[in-house]
Amino acid sequence: MAKKKVAIIGAGASGLAAIRHALLYGFEPVCFEATNDIGGLWRYKEDERSINGTPLASVMKSTVINSSKEMTAYSDFPPPSSWPNFMHNRQMMVYFRKYAEAYQLTKYIRFNHFIKNVERTFDFENTGNWNVFYVDETHPTLNDELPTRLASGTIIMKPAIRKFTANGICFVDGSIVEQVDTVICATGYSISFPMLEDGKLIPVNDNKVELYKYMYPPELSDKNTLAIIGLTQPLGSFLPISEMQARVFFDVFAGNSKLPKKEEMLEDIRAKQEALKNRYLPTRRHTIQVDYIPFMDELAKLIGCYPSIWKIASMDPFLAWKVFSSPTPSYVYRILGPHSWEGAKEALLEAESRVKDGCNPGKPKTWKPKEKSFGFFKFFIIGFVICIILKLFF
Repeated sequence: MAKKKVAIIGAGASGLAAIRHALLYGFEPVCFEATNDIGGLWRYKEDERSINGTPLASVMKSTVINSSKEMTAYSDFPPPSSWPNFMHNRQMMVYFRKYAEAYQLTKYIRFNHFIKNVERTFDFENTGNWNVFYVDETHPTLNDELPTRLASGTIIMKPAIRKFTANGICFVDGSIVEQVDTVICATGYSISFPMLEDGKLIPVNDNKVELYKYMYPPELSDKNTLAIIGLTQPLGSFLPISEMQARVFFDVFAGNSKLPKKEEMLEDIRAKQEALKNRYLPTRRHTIQVDYIPFMDELAKLIGCYPSIWKIASMDPFLAWKVFSSPTPSYVYRILGPHSWEGAKEALLEAESRVKDGCNPGKPKTWKPKEKSFGFFKFFIIGFVICIILKLFF
């Protein structure tokens, strides 16, 4: 039987995780990437456009991640001990390349393929299938009107902006333009899905989107064959959330887990919107805000990989203590559930060592956790086991 094909749009941080988990669940991923490389926003681009001429956004040249390497890592790919704890975007690109190489992801990516539109097939109600329309790789083009407008002076090129005045703009070359009516900031603050049925599939109202777990359109709840991965603004790291969303999608798509009906999805969406309304100022900025650990736990419970302390303690009391007492890197969500990872325990136990070594990048390891020497925690472990016994039998 032929494998089911899954279209993945973009080979950035979320797209790479989606390819990885499509393969884990036995699907055939086809990833469409508008540029000639992986990394998405994390690949610094001074002035790059997709093959259809669309300007592409990226991090700034100086951008450094604001969540530590351990909290940012994919759940089955810990960063090297020698790397700094807060990585520059160049280091993030090295991490993405190593991840793609380790799991042979690039062969599933079609570079320089720009998605024009995605729409439901005529038999969607029965199959849940989609048509994907894309612009194939070709030579770059330039709008014919632009050179003429530049030559005639209709469009005037200006250097970088130094500052704004009360009604004008000062540029770095010293020139000033007065009486400016409008400034267009092309910074991507607006949420939109122009490639999904010409932007009509997922309505966006003042930057608010109705997506279950910020992934699924409730209107398609009968099929759930389309999901948005990575559309969150977490208080914490974004990358593990994108990966967990990919895990949820493919677990559901494989038929291993089920999502609630449309009404329950809408109820969950409304509850999240109400919570944001009560917590934040009513601005376009605070529409997809999530708390890292509670949201990761929500997603994990959908597919049975929630790191239950009691379940872990029944297998390994010391590991349960580490899960309980440590920050919550993504490795803890690979201890239990589908596609659990044998290396999750080691990744978690050595995380503190990698953090310490990350304070002195490039230097050899000087410290390693002693799993078998409980020391101060010996009494706690004994008490912990007694509590488990009491819970199980009384």
